[in-house]
Amino acid sequence: MNDPPTIRRKRDTDARPTGDRFDREFVKHTFVVVAIVLSVATVLGLIWYAADVFLLIFAGVLLAVFLRGLSDPLSKNTGINAGWSLTIVVLGLCVLIGVGGWLIAGQVAAQFDQLAESVPSSMAKLEQYLRQYAWGRKLLERAPLANQLILGRTDVLTRVTGAFSTLLGIATTVGIVLFVGIYLAVDPGLYRRGLVRLNPLNKRSRAEEVCDAVGHTLRWWLLGRLFSMVVVGIATTVGLWLLGIPAPIALGFITFLLVFIPYLGPILAAVPALLSALSLPDAMEPVYVGLLYLGIELLEGYLLTPFVQARTVGLPPAFTLTAQVLMGVLMGIPGIMLATPLAAVALVLVKMLYVEDIL
Repeated sequence: MNDPPTIRRKRDTDARPTGDRFDREFVKHTFVVVAIVLSVATVLGLIWYAADVFLLIFAGVLLAVFLRGLSDPLSKNTGINAGWSLTIVVLGLCVLIGVGGWLIAGQVAAQFDQLAESVPSSMAKLEQYLRQYAWGRKLLERAPLANQLILGRTDVLTRVTGAFSTLLGIATTVGIVLFVGIYLAVDPGLYRRGLVRLNPLNKRSRAEEVCDAVGHTLRWWLLGRLFSMVVVGIATTVGLWLLGIPAPIALGFITFLLVFIPYLGPILAAVPALLSALSLPDAMEPVYVGLLYLGIELLEGYLLTPFVQARTVGLPPAFTLTAQVLMGVLMGIPGIMLATPLAAVALVLVKMLYVEDIL
């Protein structure tokens, strides 16, 4: 049955806004998607061009998490104000570092001098050994000279301006990390509330849960790494002393610092110990040193680290190594040092925001 022209025109007029609304909604969603893509690209560009700044800030966050991890239990168990407990922790750490440095600084400095004297002769001995074989000679042809590999050119090392610039850069980096870490530790709630308020009202409770989970993960990861560093450093020092390797305290201190980098750190720490062992007359000493480092790494990797990570997020070894290589290529040594905690944070964010909330 055909409708009268008046009714047909009215029906077409009523249907037209629906199409207009659809067009407006489509344009609106398109603009939203484009804005999100541009925002993500802008953030990634800022991270790329200001990567060093972000790494310094993240290192300050780790320091703040460490300080609060010590001061919060003190405040909770003693009833001391949070600010005073943080002050006690900072002063206690300063006293501990100062007294420890005063007690062992002279011995460690002397052993570092002994290590610096033994490494060139060990490299020369290694070069002589490699020249006995065809593959060794090819390796030496493709590699820099042994003394340049370890010590570099003498005229470069003697440049006062270069040394001053390096020391100034290190001091500036340490100062920034200290100030950022202390300021964050004094009032972490201020910055936490700021991050939460960046989210919509209906998402703020979830944002608080994510912040708590990230803080919990970083706290336990950091305390676990420090515990592993102390244990591995002491075990390495004692083992090298029993083997009669020169400068065991200095080598143990190097191992203590490098173990902060999981998996790659112990491998790097074993290099100066092996070079020091090459200077000894016994040809089996490098083998003993290698077995010592291998045993300590197995102990740390299969007992200490799993015990600590059982209370927090477990990082798969392949994922950790991939993150270290990627961060090392993009950001150098600082990227390698901070790759593991950054990977831990990324894993928590993916688990909570993508797996749980979306999937």
